[in-house]
Amino acid sequence: MAYLFLNKNLELILKFPDNSNKTTINTDGELLQKAFTQQVDNSVKFTKNGSITLGYELKNNNLEIFVFDTGKGIEEKSQEKIFHSFVLSRNTHPITENIMVRASDYPYLKV
Repeated sequence: MAYLFLNKNLELILKFPDNSNKTTINTDGELLQKAFTQQVDNSVKFTKNGSITLGYELKNNNLEIFVFDTGKGIEEKSQEKIFHSFVLSRNTHPITENIMVRASDYPYLKV
């Protein structure tokens, strides 16, 4: 994923629990990688400068993976709508005014 950060003014921050070398995940690795990569791609795409934080934490015996960025974000009034199929969101990016988001792109993620 390092190639995504080339030619961008972005800091990559990794946050993992102290005992992360002892964490085992039994899942479809390909599906997990796809979900994670899509989230990172979006963060890189919509973050002009600043940072992107990747990591995970264990909460109540569940693994929560996160990707946070300092990008512009999505207007509050559009946040609920973007996870419905084929919703058009405006002003999500300073250069691109209209972004198409399809819920079907993320059928395996809990949002």
